[in-house]
Amino acid sequence: MKIGIIGLGDIGGNLAAWLVGQGHAVAGYDIDAAASARAAGRGVTVAASRAALIAQSELVVTSLPSLTAIEESYFAPDGLVPAGRPDLFTVECSTVPPELARRITAARIAAGGGAIEASVIGIGKDAAAGALYFMVAGRAGDIDSAQAFLDAAGRGWRHVGDSGTAALAKVLNNAVGAVTLCAIAEALAFAEANGIAPDVLVDVMRTGAGAGKSVVLDRHGTFMAGAAPARPFNPISLKDSQALGALLTPALHRSLPMLGAMVETYRRALADCDIAVPERLTAEARGRLADLPSGGAAAATHPTEAGGDTK
Repeated sequence: MKIGIIGLGDIGGNLAAWLVGQGHAVAGYDIDAAASARAAGRGVTVAASRAALIAQSELVVTSLPSLTAIEESYFAPDGLVPAGRPDLFTVECSTVPPELARRITAARIAAGGGAIEASVIGIGKDAAAGALYFMVAGRAGDIDSAQAFLDAAGRGWRHVGDSGTAALAKVLNNAVGAVTLCAIAEALAFAEANGIAPDVLVDVMRTGAGAGKSVVLDRHGTFMAGAAPARPFNPISLKDSQALGALLTPALHRSLPMLGAMVETYRRALADCDIAVPERLTAEARGRLADLPSGGAAAATHPTEAGGDTK
């Protein structure tokens, strides 16, 4: 199979190199010359243009950083919809809103081609090791056509539903991680206000391996507690929370209060950040506690003493 990859960044570039290592012929295209040079150094054939990549590929994967880049790659005159052949298959792996994913797939099918969406769980190092996991959406026959690529590209995949559902599953996966980050931030701030060093709370939750332990805590907890010198990679950014926020009507905000609160917390804490900055969540929680007359001190009485419910 001749595979083309548009977007040779953290995911696309590492995925291309992994597939080359597995014996596949892989061409790549990126407007960033440095990304193209890195890919070429790892055995990827770099195409001079998007049209050249399309011409030499049987299956084209898109892994792009922005909605503008995604729209252009599919709908520009030399894009995958106008310029794509009926025998060309496309796999959209970028983080996209469900509506855009459905529009891309519908346009590709209307043009006579095959298309699926394969939203990614994982980061660059996972792509380089063939350890990505894909949430796949589309028609059953198209997924069968893409199975050889899906099997080669990562550690596994799951068909989640019709067009658009993979994009939604990705948004919700990130949302659960973002809610967890918000909970960690609030727990650290509350612990600190009541005499527990934040790094101590992280350590006991991680080491005790109880209900508080999670992948999110393992990856980000020490830094959020102020006890790590360098920020870890954090895939959950303001744009990820905004993707969920765009799907939540006012009624859904009321009916899904935890997700709605996460969206608002991210909006306040990361309003001026292009990337995720998890320590901002901790600082924002500290600020909310500091505004209280008690400074965040825990209640001195047990709920039963104050007439509360013990259930």
